[in-house]
Amino acid sequence: MAKATIVRLALMGAVLAGTGGLYAMTRAHLVLDKEGSAFVKDSVIAIGAHWDAAELLRRATPQFRAATKEAALRAEFDTAHAKLGPLVEYRAVAGNAAFLVLPGSRPVAGDYIVRAAFTKGEAEIEIHAVRTGSTWRIDSFSFGGSPEMRILLGMPG
Repeated sequence: MAKATIVRLALMGAVLAGTGGLYAMTRAHLVLDKEGSAFVKDSVIAIGAHWDAAELLRRATPQFRAATKEAALRAEFDTAHAKLGPLVEYRAVAGNAAFLVLPGSRPVAGDYIVRAAFTKGEAEIEIHAVRTGSTWRIDSFSFGGSPEMRILLGMPG
């Protein structure tokens, strides 16, 4: 009888510990989603207001800056500014952060699609953001995958 009570108590303790762990992970995930979405929103507003390539590079990961030719980025942003104009309204963001709770796991990352209105039209912007430590950075920035948007901006399909 005493052994059965000990087993039940141990089982209840394990269930409670597991539930507590899941709660903590879910809460952490929600916080990371909120942080990532806020970072992306702030970034799109700062970059899209005047299609500021320097602002994007300031918020970018070292890998993104190394792989990006500043002149090409400025030319792409000049085209976007000419075709779309400055940002008028940030409409929505879709996406979320993903992370593993394992020793040595990859940093937190999130994939986001932003819908925004500009003076001459709307655009979708795809952003891959990475969080290292407490800092979020943009690891990729591109216009939405729709062929129409790529044609509008004079980009290859």
